[in-house]
Amino acid sequence: MQEKGEAREEIRRNPPDILLTNYMMLELLLTRIEDRELVRAAQGLRFLVFDELHTYRGRQGADVAMLIRRCRHAFGNDIVCVGTSATMASGGGSEDERLEVAKVSQSLFGVDFTPEQIVTETLERATPAIDTADATIRGAIRAAVASDDGPPTDYEARFRDGDLPLLFCSPTMELGVDIAQLNFVNLRNVPPTPANYAQRSGRAGRGGQPALVFTYCAGRSPHDQYFYRDPTRMVAGAVAPPRIDLRNRDLIRTHVHAIWMEAVRPDLGRTLTAVLDLDPDHDADPRKGDRLRLPVKAPVAGELRNPVHRAVARARADAVIAELRPDLERTAWFHDGWVDEVLGQVERSFDAACDRWRGLYRAAVRQRKLHHDIIGDHSRPETERNHSRRLRAQRQPGTCCKCCRHCRVIA
Repeated sequence: MQEKGEAREEIRRNPPDILLTNYMMLELLLTRIEDRELVRAAQGLRFLVFDELHTYRGRQGADVAMLIRRCRHAFGNDIVCVGTSATMASGGGSEDERLEVAKVSQSLFGVDFTPEQIVTETLERATPAIDTADATIRGAIRAAVASDDGPPTDYEARFRDGDLPLLFCSPTMELGVDIAQLNFVNLRNVPPTPANYAQRSGRAGRGGQPALVFTYCAGRSPHDQYFYRDPTRMVAGAVAPPRIDLRNRDLIRTHVHAIWMEAVRPDLGRTLTAVLDLDPDHDADPRKGDRLRLPVKAPVAGELRNPVHRAVARARADAVIAELRPDLERTAWFHDGWVDEVLGQVERSFDAACDRWRGLYRAAVRQRKLHHDIIGDHSRPETERNHSRRLRAQRQPGTCCKCCRHCRVIA
């Protein structure tokens, strides 16, 4: 759900049966007040599908695992989770690989998975092979490389039919393109891991025919040179299944905060100017921008302090934590009152999250004061005063500084 303007409003007015999005937008959808009706329409959601499942590893994998658990409680516990990947694990026999994939799926989706539920891939040739030793084919390749013409608009059909023998593309080239007859892949650099190498090189020879894969190793890349000296570690390296650790205190605290935001859904506007009181303190020196307190506005603070919202957040957080309790009880930091402790400090945490924006705003106020003084100083050159006029206009407090995603994401 990355559409803008009217397209996004249309999705909210008429929720679709299938929504294509990413996990970051899904996080925002759960917490933004303007998406409340969309979340309500998603009650009873049947399927939650994740592509490229092997990319969800480490901190990112744990983050998505927590998000999936929150989705089950937000949309209904009967959600069927589906994951797709071409390179989840290697080593051992096919049964060993299915067992490893089932373990990863269970950690990520938070439900029981058995090896029998893992569907493997079977390939057979569906298109005719191309003889790359044929002089006509080789001549077409040379002509395509030497040509200055742009790519044809019908490249997909021509590549599938064999009329287009060479295609320069990104690693996502197979999306919507039948590549069963592909028998040659040239990688412009060494992929990050054996999993990436297996995925990219594995696109050649899928029809069962012999294939050639070669990789260019950059001379100034330590990564490339390491595997150039020991290519076996990359070419024949084992694909380790993703590891997901859900015992990270900071990560769990972040999701408890997010659950609280789901319950409260305060109207945060589009920037923090809707959240913070920009009026200067009555006892502060108005000439010093660093004396601005910029507290959270009273209506917003009242919503954050609402005991009803706190109780709802506590119930939802307890339900999510209950799934993780066996693992969390083996940590040194978790205890029975931990969720209450986090929710008891949530207002302070919300206020602290605004500190970076406060610093930027105060700096803008100081800069505006500086340029105002220069503009009013008629002893300065006119060029300098004009320059300060332009800078002062750019530093008007209350406008989004656009220097980061912080105020836009919170809003």
